[in-house]
Amino acid sequence: MKLVSAFAAMALGTGALIGIGDATAASRSQIQQARAYIKKHGADANRVKVNILLAQIDVLRVSKSGTQANLTKLAITAQQAHDNLDDIRNNFAESSSGAFGDAEVMVFAGANDLKNSMGALVAWAGSPNAATLAHFLTQYKEGRREWNSGVRAIWRMAHKSKPPTV
Repeated sequence: MKLVSAFAAMALGTGALIGIGDATAASRSQIQQARAYIKKHGADANRVKVNILLAQIDVLRVSKSGTQANLTKLAITAQQAHDNLDDIRNNFAESSSGAFGDAEVMVFAGANDLKNSMGALVAWAGSPNAATLAHFLTQYKEGRREWNSGVRAIWRMAHKSKPPTV
């Protein structure tokens, strides 16, 4: 279970993020577009955060006690998160507005990679081994980086605090 503990520590850490855009240079139009994006997609962004949080909770549970019951619960939670993220990510697949198009692309790509990571987590819970965990961690780390960078850039441009990072 040491491998799961490594994921748990990574999932709860801040991680390195790349920045996109500069909120201080945002025009009034860009600010309005960012706020419109948040109004349209904010609830879905929060749903992404909640789905990942629920999986993280079950990962922590498995890291403390790797019983079959806990692995099964993790597999169920990760599968539900995968299915939910599959539905949610499509809501982010609109054409970019130009004001923060790179950030929009990162939000969609991050949601997609987070969805894929939940599928890999299901596989790991069914057969805990280093290879499946490495696959999960690779997808999760990239998805988290893309997601957090994208939502932070949009929320910053809209002059909003507390973006729904994972």
